[in-house]
Amino acid sequence: MKTNQKILKFLSHQSSCSVSEISHAMGLTKADIRYHIAQLLKEEKISVFPPDENLQQIGRPAQRYQYFNIPSQNSLSAFLEILCNSLISQRLVKDICQDIWEDAFAKNNTPITPLSRIEFSVAFLKRIGVEALWIAGKNGPLLQIVNNPYSERYPQSCQEIVDTLIQKATKFAEGN
Repeated sequence: MKTNQKILKFLSHQSSCSVSEISHAMGLTKADIRYHIAQLLKEEKISVFPPDENLQQIGRPAQRYQYFNIPSQNSLSAFLEILCNSLISQRLVKDICQDIWEDAFAKNNTPITPLSRIEFSVAFLKRIGVEALWIAGKNGPLLQIVNNPYSERYPQSCQEIVDTLIQKATKFAEGN
């Protein structure tokens, strides 16, 4: 078993650990552990655990790390299908999308300008996993969808929700 895998296994059984604790438990140097921690952080397999602010100690608190459990693509797809089908059986897609859009827009505190509309729309789509960018059009800026991962791998009900949200973001960005 590789060192990264050993660290992941160790962290999966702990709430959080410092480099010193991992080093001591695994019998490796702190430098070795820091090297592998950096790789795991880059791969987003672990996360930095915020230090306990109530802890009274001298000096900077040691960073702590925790295992970041990411569900598999298959389990996410199955969960999304159940969730989307359940939502759609109870409500209309346009109502679901309106709620999602209004919730995102309510958290946006910037003044509404043409540029902020575009930036908000691109950021909103990025948050839901859709890659978009804006391009200069003949009649003003246009939002262009670069990658929509939902269009192929996810259930029809989920695709319908994302497509409706893309339409809302596009209309908002283009000032319609």
